[in-house]
Amino acid sequence: IYLLCLLPAPLVYNWATGYPIAIKAMGRVVPTVFPANAVFPMPTANGLVVFNLIVGATMLIVFILTYQLYMKRHGVTFANLGVGLPVKEVGKALLLALVVFLSGYALLVLADYYFKVDFRYFVFSIKTLTPPKVFMMLKYLPFWIFVFVISSLTLNSFTRIEGKKEWLNIPLMVVASCGGLALFNIIDYGALFSTGIKMWTTVPYPAGTTSALAGVLLWGLLFILPVSAVLARVFFKKTGSIWLGGFINAFIITFFAISNTVIGAGTL
Repeated sequence: IYLLCLLPAPLVYNWATGYPIAIKAMGRVVPTVFPANAVFPMPTANGLVVFNLIVGATMLIVFILTYQLYMKRHGVTFANLGVGLPVKEVGKALLLALVVFLSGYALLVLADYYFKVDFRYFVFSIKTLTPPKVFMMLKYLPFWIFVFVISSLTLNSFTRIEGKKEWLNIPLMVVASCGGLALFNIIDYGALFSTGIKMWTTVPYPAGTTSALAGVLLWGLLFILPVSAVLARVFFKKTGSIWLGGFINAFIITFFAISNTVIGAGTL
């Protein structure tokens, strides 16, 4: 099960991401699986939407099959897994996640206002949102909630080993969160380092299109996904529920994705 869950991400990443350039105002638009449009005008985020839906749906199917065929027969209940569905429980988790996110965002706004700086390191960049991006974040947010709630569920189910200490569980969660993508990246850039040419120089769609941007964008995922796994575990241990960690990760990572990229010129 663990190895199976590592496969979808690297298999679909380049295809979903493509070469996300959409500058219609200058006549430079590269077709992608989910092209930028007036409703969803951010080509990079659109690729991640496709990625989230495929990976999230795969994880959910694997979880349902595992639960029905194995967990249920061995006495595991949804309560054991922190999947309570009362409106009050989910609502409280969503409200607390919003408070946590807005508190962190307030620090960013203050740093920007008083010191003219934002939180940036290498390709990991978090900046204050422009007014149009606030509404865009709300439109993109459900896709990240979908994948990170499911991720919180599967990580806290499939990487917990009976009788083993927490120090083993956390590294397993980190590897499970990005192990497939990390191996994909190591092979891709290992080839670049040794031969001067990446292993996967193009993306599957459109055929023959460079994978340069897909490779660069992957670095951000390799940073944020392990962090999200640790947060999912911390909040699960504190609350016994998958919801808070899933919601907080969704808020933060949607914000990261939206603030860190551009709106396709001429799409609005």
